[in-house]
Amino acid sequence: MLMLGVVSEVGEVDVVVNLPNGLTGFIRGTDISEEFNQVIDNSPEDDEMAENEQDLDLCDVISVGQLLTCSVIDIVTVDKTRKANLTTKPEIVNCSVNKQDINKNMVLQGVIQSVEEYGYLVNVGVKGVTAFLNKGEVLLKKCDIVRVVVTTVNEGNLILGLYEVGMKALSDKTVTTFSSLSPGHLVNVTVKKHAANGIRCSFLGGIVGSIHLIHLKDMYNSKSVQDVYPTKRKLLARVLLINPENKKVLLSTLNCHVTMATPVTISRRVI
Repeated sequence: MLMLGVVSEVGEVDVVVNLPNGLTGFIRGTDISEEFNQVIDNSPEDDEMAENEQDLDLCDVISVGQLLTCSVIDIVTVDKTRKANLTTKPEIVNCSVNKQDINKNMVLQGVIQSVEEYGYLVNVGVKGVTAFLNKGEVLLKKCDIVRVVVTTVNEGNLILGLYEVGMKALSDKTVTTFSSLSPGHLVNVTVKKHAANGIRCSFLGGIVGSIHLIHLKDMYNSKSVQDVYPTKRKLLARVLLINPENKKVLLSTLNCHVTMATPVTISRRVI
């Protein structure tokens, strides 16, 4: 299961993440990325290590308020509270994405693999794919987790750009299969039917998803769902959760999710 989460706390050994439906998740340092593990495993006295890689901590690669696409390792119950163990390793988060599924304008989450003269090699976790991010105004370092958009596809070679707030919704030409859909994707949806707890919608050529009442931005009044969201109404929504096993997709139309604005950062009620 894949979820879009917001970092609420960065500790010495793990990261606390707020997830949809009030669930809390934890990412152990060893589950961030293989790049991070390699740096931590190396000795600080290693002359081959870059200066900015020495003494690297979790707070150096992840920050409070950061939006992350996470894969659920398992969910445990502790003192009657459900908690999720998560990973952001690209090879797990993007394990269902195939080389042939990647198209221009597709959004992926990856990890900076190395810093080069003119940019960065990015590990997107897809076999047979080499991804390069050109240097821009934002300076990055090895192990940084980045959300990127594909600008050029040349066989297995990708040229990337940093994903920017305000980018257009994905089209069915960009995401051609369910497996290439990811939490964080912005999509245009059409209301199909109503339920007691929200609405059902379709998008990207027939994928079906659900939007809960708490994620419908215009439901803070006494009007019914049917009045505010009639069938065939078009909406802009952000994917929050994907369960590949039953193809369940949860989305949100809240402004903080659609715009990726920072007020979402530490609100469990919102995410």
